[in-house]
Amino acid sequence: MYRAYFEVPSDTRVKHEKGSSPYLLKKLMVELQGAESIQASFFLYNNRFLHDFLQKQVLKGTQVTVYTIPLDGYSEVEVSVSGYREKKSKRQFAEKIFQSITQSDGPVVDLRLFPHTYVWSETQYNRGTYTYSLHAKCVLATFKDGKHKCILTSSNLACADQSHSENMLVIEGDQESIHSYMQFFRHLRENSLSLDDYKDFKDAAQHDAYYKLQKKTNTQITGNAMFTAPWFFYNSEGSPKVARTCISKFIKRAQSRIYICTQHVNDYNPFGTEDHKGIVELLIEIAKNQEIEIKVLKQTTSEQQKQGNRAAKAANILRGLPNVEQKFWHPVIHDKFIIVDNSVVVMTANVTPTQFAWDEDRDMVYVIDNESVTIPHSCFAEVNAFQFITDDEITAQYEQHFLQLWKSATNLA
Repeated sequence: MYRAYFEVPSDTRVKHEKGSSPYLLKKLMVELQGAESIQASFFLYNNRFLHDFLQKQVLKGTQVTVYTIPLDGYSEVEVSVSGYREKKSKRQFAEKIFQSITQSDGPVVDLRLFPHTYVWSETQYNRGTYTYSLHAKCVLATFKDGKHKCILTSSNLACADQSHSENMLVIEGDQESIHSYMQFFRHLRENSLSLDDYKDFKDAAQHDAYYKLQKKTNTQITGNAMFTAPWFFYNSEGSPKVARTCISKFIKRAQSRIYICTQHVNDYNPFGTEDHKGIVELLIEIAKNQEIEIKVLKQTTSEQQKQGNRAAKAANILRGLPNVEQKFWHPVIHDKFIIVDNSVVVMTANVTPTQFAWDEDRDMVYVIDNESVTIPHSCFAEVNAFQFITDDEITAQYEQHFLQLWKSATNLA
C-alpha cells in the first residue's frame, strides 16, 4: 500500500520557522505516531519542531535513532526566517538541537553522524562547505503490531531552507522494501558514529576527510526499493552505478511518455564511467522515437549551477529534439521523481553525474589549511534512496503534481 503527499509553496520567498515543508512535516508526524521504533536518515537535522516531536516519542518509550551529517556540513549563511527578528543560519538551528541532546540527563534521541566526505577533483575544504555523502531522507518505523512503514521524501525538512515543491511517499506491507530498509539502516549504524565517538574521532583526525568506512557490504537488490551508499555493492558492483542502470532500464521501457522532475538534470558524460551512459544521453536515444513525449522539469538553469558547463551541454542537446520539452522554476523545484508511462520511481537523488558516480579506491584531494592533501583509498559515492512503483493511482497523483508545477514553470530558452 502506498500513500503520497505533495507540497507546493504559496510564497517562495519565505523561509519558514517550521522548516521548508510544514505540510509534509505535519503528515510525517501523523504517520509516525504510535511507532515502537523509528530509524531516520535526514541529510539535515535542524528542525526543532521535528526534533521536539521525536523527543516526545522517546519519552513515551519509542526508540528513536536519527542519522545526519556533522555540523560542519550545515550552512552558516544567515537568512530571514519567519518567526525570528534576527537572521538565522541552518547551522545555528542544528547546534541548538545537538546541544540539547548532549546536555540532557534523561532519555534522548539517539543522534548519530555519518562523516563520510567525497570529492572528484581538488576542492577547498572549509567549514559549511564540506561535501558529505549522506543525502537520503528516509525513515523506517516499526509498530507494536509488527507492521512497518517505509518513508522517503525529497524534502530536507530544514529550518532556514528555501521553500520548495516537495513530495513524500509512504510504503506499507511491502516485505521486500521493508527488508531493504532494515538492511540499509543496519549498515548505516555500523558506519556511523555516536556523538561521543565522533568527538573522539574529530579530536584525533581534525578533519572529516580522514574518516574511513567501518564495513562494506555486498548484497542483492530485492524488490522495488534500493539504496546507494559508499559501503553498498550490488552483486560486486558499486551501488550508484547499479542505480543508474536500474533507472536506465526503467526509462527504456517507455512507450508513450517520460516526465522527469528533479532539482538538477545534468547527468551527461558521467564521471569516470566509460562503460555507462548518462541519463541525458539515454534520453537522446529514446527521443529518436518521436511518439514518446519527454518533459524535463528542473529548478535551475546552467548559469545557476556549479556544474554549469555540463548542465548547459545537456540542455542544449535536449533542446534540439522535437519531442522534448524543458522547463525550469527557480527556486521552487526540489522534487525528485521520474514518471514512465504508468509507473514512477521516487528518489532522494537528483539526475546528476555526482549522484550516480562511483569510485571505490579513489585518491581524494582536498585543500586543507591552504595545503593540498591527498587522502588515499576513499570511496566516492552518495547515500540515496529509490523506490520503483507500478501503481496507476500513485502514478496519477505524481502526474497531477508534475503538471501543476509544469503550468507555473518557465520554458527553457
